[in-house]
Amino acid sequence: MRNTKAPLVSPAALAKPVWTFRRQLMGNLIPLIIPTPIGLAGIAIILIRPNALALGIATILASGFIGWICLSLWGLFENRKIKQEMTWRFRHANLPIAQRRYFVGVASPGFKGILDPHEDVGFLLVYADRLEFFGEKTNFKVARADVSEIAKQPNIHSFVFLGGWISVRGTLNKVPVELRFEPRIHQSLLANKIAAPKIAKRLRTWQEG
Repeated sequence: MRNTKAPLVSPAALAKPVWTFRRQLMGNLIPLIIPTPIGLAGIAIILIRPNALALGIATILASGFIGWICLSLWGLFENRKIKQEMTWRFRHANLPIAQRRYFVGVASPGFKGILDPHEDVGFLLVYADRLEFFGEKTNFKVARADVSEIAKQPNIHSFVFLGGWISVRGTLNKVPVELRFEPRIHQSLLANKIAAPKIAKRLRTWQEG
């Protein structure tokens, strides 16, 4: 059975780049708008009023906490639009309907992103006999029988307690392969972090058959 409900979308819309430099850059800049002035105010307090050291330090610490919240809320800049645009592409690809479908960011093991740990974005498709990734630039397929391990690994989001990789390891034509992905199902990094263990558990159950 295939997905035949492709929406009426113009070829120009389907050809429009999805995972752009602008979106990656804004995901880093927007979370800084609120905490940066607060942190600078804390530094100014320390420099201008040495007797108010405690207030300055408290202000800097507050800016860090506010920055953490802002990163969680706005670090996935335009994630809803990105998901919608990839949904258009997925439906026009007319792939078989999967048992489960997760919107994710992925990266190959050697990828080092300057702005974002996600090398590509798209859908992880779970079929009875295989996993597939349908992305803007990448397509990946591995049979369930060839999956050897599903594990957790840190990425840059892990260092601020807002995420991490789920790693699918196996073989493809007898060559070791690995696909690292992170959920982008929700609009905040924290919500996706909370969802990740459940997804990993489902995949381990799927792997075990």
